Amino acid sequence: MAKSRRSMPAPVAAAAPPATEPRRLTRTLQRAGVAMRSAFGLRGKFSPKSQYEAASPSERVQHVADTGPNASVGELERIRARSRHAVRNNPHAKHALWVLISNVVGYGIKPLTPYKDLGELFEDWAEETGFYRKQALVCGTWLQSGEAIARFRARLEGDLDSVPLDVQIMEPDHLPLHNNAMTGGNTIFASIEEDLIGRIVAYHLYRDHPTDYVTGRSQTWTTSRVPASEVMHVFLQDRPGQRRGVPVFATALNTLDNLSVYDDAELERKKGAAMFGGFYRKPLDSEGSIPDAFGEIDDDGIVLQPLQPNTWLELPVGYEVDMATPPSGDANYAPFRREQLAAVAVSLHMTYEHLTWNFEKLGDRQYRAAMLEFVRLIEMFQYHVLIDLFCGPVWKRFVQTAILSGRWVPPEGARPRDYLRAQWTPPARGYVHPVQDIQAYSAAIRAGITSRKRVAGQLGEDVRQIDLENAQDQAAATELKLRYSTYVGQDADQVAMAAADTAASEALAAVVAAETEADVGRFAEAEAA
Repeated sequence: MAKSRRSMPAPVAAAAPPATEPRRLTRTLQRAGVAMRSAFGLRGKFSPKSQYEAASPSERVQHVADTGPNASVGELERIRARSRHAVRNNPHAKHALWVLISNVVGYGIKPLTPYKDLGELFEDWAEETGFYRKQALVCGTWLQSGEAIARFRARLEGDLDSVPLDVQIMEPDHLPLHNNAMTGGNTIFASIEEDLIGRIVAYHLYRDHPTDYVTGRSQTWTTSRVPASEVMHVFLQDRPGQRRGVPVFATALNTLDNLSVYDDAELERKKGAAMFGGFYRKPLDSEGSIPDAFGEIDDDGIVLQPLQPNTWLELPVGYEVDMATPPSGDANYAPFRREQLAAVAVSLHMTYEHLTWNFEKLGDRQYRAAMLEFVRLIEMFQYHVLIDLFCGPVWKRFVQTAILSGRWVPPEGARPRDYLRAQWTPPARGYVHPVQDIQAYSAAIRAGITSRKRVAGQLGEDVRQIDLENAQDQAAATELKLRYSTYVGQDADQVAMAAADTAASEALAAVVAAETEADVGRFAEAEAA
């Protein structure tokens, strides 16, 4: 062995790597730079400490992307696909979508106009074209796909009984993301054409859905240039200059997927544990070996079969049985799942209770506080998205079409701004506490803080229609000699009570006026003195 060692080549001494000197020089320069910055109070990109912890060079934040508002357009197609898949297959995602639609649109956001005949004509047109149903479709498409496209469609005379106008609703796939070009001095980005000063002048739309194969007619893969005045692009703009919308489910998709995997794993564990009722050990035979294998017939003629859930088999003498003690489920399963669903609910702009319809841990006061915040978000969606980008333009085009087609003539002296604009009334919300809510409305009206018109609008009603119906009801009750406490003046007692109340009110007003006049006189004398 010694000879073998002597015959082996001697190990070569480790030489310094060729890059040692440059690295040593680099470290020296870095130390010198740090010393200079410390001496002069300078903080730069390579500073060892950050003024803000959020700017620290940690692994979590050093690769955060910071791009413009339209740099992520290429990712929208994938996000849309995942969002639609979640709505189709995840019960919480589907329920969240319908919760938002029912709260934003409900049975329809309706217009109020001072011109009764124009309002009736619009109701006829809305019923004929399904306008309120299209509101829900626009809202759902925007939430699920990030944006919705609506296009005005003029109809021939006689196509519709009311006004020859219709609105076509399309998914954002009709507006391709990859269409970028320059044309006539204008810029086309993601199929949206802008002029030199940044105004949107046209949209380049597919006639058919690019991934929906329509049988019976040829599919075209070319876009058509549609003037911007004919298109309504409905989405919530998050950043200035943003041209395409992002699905509201974008921030919740990963959490939903991970939670689904966790639910499946927990379910499989419980299913596996439920399959075992117990275990047995076979006795050794005279030769010390184990009898026939599991599932076969042993020497005593007993068939040993695989266990079914909660099924037990008769065993011969000598067999030992152990009861199955499967592990219990994860003790943190319920609270962990609740917190994950709460995160999903927050990302979808709602509460945990709205997402799950589980109100067991929410009291009356907590529910009121939660609803205040939820209603603020819903109202923002209603006025900044649905009304501003869809309902308002539809009303304006409807009135213009009605005038041009001769279906409605503006009254003499009416200003265009009076009939080209409408007051949109969202659907009424249910009462949390009906008695207290009505009392609060009544007290606010009596105190002059609000008006009956505004309260009726909050309840989704038109105060003029309410007054008309009340007058008709009161007239009918008087004619039929029906006595209801709602209508004062139907009998002598009520007349007397009303007169007494009026007299008392007038007397009280006179006393208050006299006291006020006396106080003013005393103040004047004091100032003169």
